[in-house]
Amino acid sequence: MKIGILIPFRGTVTDKSRLRKEITKDIVDKLLKQMIQHVIKECMELEFEKNIYVLTKNDTVVLEGDYIILQDQGENLNDAIKKAKGKLEEDMLIVIMADLPFLKNEVVERIINMYRKKNQIIIAPSNDNGTSILCFDTNANFPFVFGQKSSMHFQELFKNNNLQYTLLDYEISFKDIDTLKDLIEIGRLESLPEWLKEITKEVK
Repeated sequence: MKIGILIPFRGTVTDKSRLRKEITKDIVDKLLKQMIQHVIKECMELEFEKNIYVLTKNDTVVLEGDYIILQDQGENLNDAIKKAKGKLEEDMLIVIMADLPFLKNEVVERIINMYRKKNQIIIAPSNDNGTSILCFDTNANFPFVFGQKSSMHFQELFKNNNLQYTLLDYEISFKDIDTLKDLIEIGRLESLPEWLKEITKEVK
């Protein structure tokens, strides 16, 4: 079973609009690039047969690693993911948000193995009930509802359509960064990667 890993990275000045209201453009751009680079690195370490796709509107983005650029052709994030899914040939797809600085490949591996064992959609919630990771069969037909409180919306959607799913308990690997408050809270943690420690210092 070949796995498609889709990492949405819209790569525009509208990314992280709440964060951009609170800190400078340069810091936000640096943070976004470092976070997606981290996610790509962790995904590359997975031993499964896989393709890593970066879904982006930014044709100039340059990242390290073995990945494929998919042109973001959506009017919004959910539309972009839907259109990208239609182009992929993998049996299963795991959508991983690009802003997960604590993501570990072991966690992604566990989610994939859980999906294979249960044959159910897997939802990994963010700290504010968004969705950090969604793993599913590419033949499954349902709309995407990523956004605020999306893990709750996905659950309601799957229940209404009799789709089996598992909602994981929140853990630090699913922690995203949407606001200055998120960044400040993360800065208080002891086990920060060096690149993230430097960025948190810049906003103090």
